[in-house]
Amino acid sequence: MTNLVSARRGTSGRLPVKAVFAVLATVGVLVGAGCGRRGGEPVADTTKKVLPVKVLPVTLGSIAERYQTSGTVAAGTEADVAPQVEGQLVSLPHREGDRVAAGAVLVKLDSTEPARQVAQAETEVAVARASLRDLLAGSRPEEIAQAEAALRQTQAAEKRARQALEHTRELYRPDGGLPAQTMDAARGKVDVAQAQLTAAKAAEENARLTLKNAQDEFNLNAEQRLRIEESEGRLAAAEAQVRAAETTVADAKLDYDRTRQMTEVVGFSQERLDKSKARLDTVQAQLEATRAARVASSKALQRAREIESLKVGMQQKVDDARTKLTAFQAQVKAAEEVLRAAQRDFGHVQTLQQGPVPQKEIDDAENRLAESRAAVQQTEQRLRLLKSGPTVTQIQVARERVAQAESKVALSRTKLEYCTLRAPAAGMITKRWQDVGDLARPGSPILTLATAGHLVVKAAVPDRYAARVQIGTPVDVTLDARPEPLSLTVTRLYRAADVQSRLMSFEAALPSEVKAPIGSLARVAVVLERREGVPVVSADALLPRAAGQRVAFVVQQGKAVQRPVEVGLESEGNAEIVSGLLAGDQVVIAGQEMLKDGMEVKLATGKGKGKGGKGPAGAGKAPGTGGAQ
Repeated sequence: MTNLVSARRGTSGRLPVKAVFAVLATVGVLVGAGCGRRGGEPVADTTKKVLPVKVLPVTLGSIAERYQTSGTVAAGTEADVAPQVEGQLVSLPHREGDRVAAGAVLVKLDSTEPARQVAQAETEVAVARASLRDLLAGSRPEEIAQAEAALRQTQAAEKRARQALEHTRELYRPDGGLPAQTMDAARGKVDVAQAQLTAAKAAEENARLTLKNAQDEFNLNAEQRLRIEESEGRLAAAEAQVRAAETTVADAKLDYDRTRQMTEVVGFSQERLDKSKARLDTVQAQLEATRAARVASSKALQRAREIESLKVGMQQKVDDARTKLTAFQAQVKAAEEVLRAAQRDFGHVQTLQQGPVPQKEIDDAENRLAESRAAVQQTEQRLRLLKSGPTVTQIQVARERVAQAESKVALSRTKLEYCTLRAPAAGMITKRWQDVGDLARPGSPILTLATAGHLVVKAAVPDRYAARVQIGTPVDVTLDARPEPLSLTVTRLYRAADVQSRLMSFEAALPSEVKAPIGSLARVAVVLERREGVPVVSADALLPRAAGQRVAFVVQQGKAVQRPVEVGLESEGNAEIVSGLLAGDQVVIAGQEMLKDGMEVKLATGKGKGKGGKGPAGAGKAPGTGGAQ
C-alpha cells in the first residue's frame, strides 16, 4: 500500500497552513496596492505576484469503507444447564469463574420422592417376576392332589347316583309290595356309611394335629426371617451411607482443589487451606468407616441366609402334612355323601312299604345322576388344566406385566438420574441464575457453562449494512488485553435483526493463542468494502462547487489547472478518484482556496505536510465508533 503525504492540521498556538498562505496572499495584494508610494505618489509595481502552494502526487493505493462499533469477547459455545424435572435445589458447588471438567456434578435436586418411586417400582418388578416363575413352574403337587381327590369324590357320587336310579327302577312295580330283606339291606348300608364317616373324621383329625405340630415346629424358627429382614435393612442403610459419604468426599476434594488453586493464584491464607484439607481428611475417614460397616452388614446378611436355607426341610414337612389333611378332608366329604345317599335309600324303602314307587322318584334319580356326571366332567377338566400347565396366552400376559414393571423401574431411575446435572463438556461457569433452596423448573437455566473451546468477538451492525456483511468479511479488532489490532474475518452471522435495536449480530473467531477475559470490551471495525490499486488523494485537496461538484487543482508548468473530479470511496481523510485525476498528477493540498484556474503558482519550501499530517492511506483507522467511515 502506498501512503500519500497530506497537509498538517493546525495545533494549539499555531495557525493552520491554509490560514498562513491566505494571510501572505492578502499582505502581498496590499503591498502591491499601496505600499510602493514615494512622497505620497503611487509607485508602479514592476514584480508579478505568485502564490506559494503545497502539492502531493496522486498515487495508486487502497482504500476501505469501515463501520466502527464495539463488541464483547464471548465463548465460542455456551450451554445453559437446565433440569428436566422439577425439584428443589440442594447443592450448587460452583460459582461464576469456576472451571469444571466434563462430567463434573454441577447441580443436585432433592431426590427423596424419585428414590421412593424407584424402590416401589423395583418391588412391583419382583412381584411380577415371582408370578411369572410360578406360572412357568406349573401347578404345585398339592393343587394336583386336591383336584384328584375332588375327581374321586365326584366319581363316587356318580356311581351312587347310578345305583340309586337302578334301585329305584327295580322297585317300580305296579303291584306294590317290598321284600323284608330289602329293608334290612337299606338299614345295613346306613350303618356302614355311618361307620366309614366316623373313621374318615378320625383320620382327618389326626392329619390336622400332624399339620399343627409341623407348623409349630416351623414357626419356632420364624424369628430367623426377621433377622434376615433386619440384616437387609442394615445393609441398605449402610450402602446409602456409603453413597452419601462418597458424594461428600467428592465435594470436599473439589473444595480443597479450588482452595489450593486460589491460594496459589490470589493468595488465600494458609489457615483456610489447612481447614479445607482437614475437612477432606475427616470425610475420607468417615467414608472408610461406612465402607467397613457395609462389609460387616453384608457378612451378617449372608450368615442369616445360610441359616434360613436349613428351613427348607421343615417347610417340606409342613407341605406334606397339609396335602394329607386335604386328602382326608376329601374322604370325609365322600363318606358324608355316601351316608346321605344311604339315608335317602332307606327313606325310599320305608316309603315303599306304603305302595308302589311313583314316576317322580325315578325322574329325580335320573336328574341326580346327570348332575353327578356333569360334576365328574368339570373336575376332570380342571385336573387336565392343572397337569398341562399354563397356556401360551397366560404366560404372555405375565411376561407383559414383567416388562411393564421393568419399564416403570427404568423410567423411575431416569427421573432419579435427572436430579443430578453434570457438565456436558469441560468449561467455565459464566453465569449462576439460581441458588440453593430455589425451586428449579424444567427448561429454566440454573447455570450457564462456557465450553473450553475457542473465543469469539460478538458485535452488531445496523440492518442497512446487513447485506454487505457476509461470512469471510474482514474485521479489525482491538482488545484492551492486546493493544495491537487483530485482522479477523466474520465466522458466523445472525441473519435475523433485533426487532428493538434493528441491529444484526455477527461473530469473529479469535485465534487460539489470544487470551482475553470473557465479557471484556473489543473495538471492532468492519470492512464493508475495500478497493485496491485505485488513484487515492487527500480529501483536503478537493474543493466543493455548485450542484455538488468537486474540483482539484493540479500544478502544470507553474500554473494551477482546475479539474472537475468524480469521487468514489472516502475514508479516514482520503478519497478515491474515479475520474479527473491520474496517478502522478501534482495536486495542490494547501493554498488551493485562493487559486483560480490558470493562476501562476510556486511550490512552497519546507517539510510541512498536508492536513492531518499524513497522506492517502488505504488501511489506516479513523477514531470514533458507530458509523461508516
